[in-house]
Amino acid sequence: MKHTWDGFLSFLCAVLTAAICGGPTWFTYIAVETGVAPTWAYGFAVALGAIGLVLTFAFLRKARLGISPTRDRRRR
Repeated sequence: MKHTWDGFLSFLCAVLTAAICGGPTWFTYIAVETGVAPTWAYGFAVALGAIGLVLTFAFLRKARLGISPTRDRRRR
């Protein structure tokens, strides 16, 4: 049961990470496209999006294996 709970918590962290990193990335992209932000802001959007993708996939891997978001290995 605890592995299921740990997997759910990791999945929840993956969703939250995608929302927290995806929202600002998307709005930065829209701001640059409409001319509100300068073109160099694309760099920050790409960096934040890449970090968000790496973290989201890491949490999804942990969710699949039933590992808690704050642990490296499964609990016994």
